Amino acid sequence: MPSPASLAKFFRSCRTLAPLAIEAGSFGQIWIRSRSIGLFAAYGEAVADIDRNRRIAADPQAVWDVLADFGSISSWADNVDHSCILTQGSEPIGTTRRVQIGRNALVETITEFDTTRALAYDVQGLPKRVRRFNNRWSLRPVANGGTVVTLTSTVEIGSGPMRKLAERAVCRVHVRQSDIMLAGLANRLEQPRD
Repeated sequence: MPSPASLAKFFRSCRTLAPLAIEAGSFGQIWIRSRSIGLFAAYGEAVADIDRNRRIAADPQAVWDVLADFGSISSWADNVDHSCILTQGSEPIGTTRRVQIGRNALVETITEFDTTRALAYDVQGLPKRVRRFNNRWSLRPVANGGTVVTLTSTVEIGSGPMRKLAERAVCRVHVRQSDIMLAGLANRLEQPRD
């Protein structure tokens, strides 16, 4: 079990996920839950995740086209300073990109690619105590040509009550990052482009 001092150090190191200021409460409800091994077998033990969603006035194909352009997230996500493709094979799964957020460089690797439905990627470069961090974008068409976009962030730090608390804390910190990305995606698709 980590000591209170090491847990405090971990939370300070989470500034990688620290948000830019945005309007509080403008994106709906926060859902944080723990998933058991049976519900999320890929992780091997319980993990915490958080869902954020937003309805975007664009059809799923238009939303997918922006998300699937994996190397250009910095063109629409205001919290990403730079992004580029590092490796790309014949299949999208396994493609990696480098993402620069302030002084922090992250590497994201595609783990799921289901055209017009879901895109997921693992994130490396976070504090060492974070064993695994995954973002999953899912798209659901709605009436009148819109799309509900859900961004699920999943974090695994380890077992034990202190680590479970840390997982939930990371999720709560990341919620603003998710909101910024969802807002950027909506702006890209809903605003007229010059």
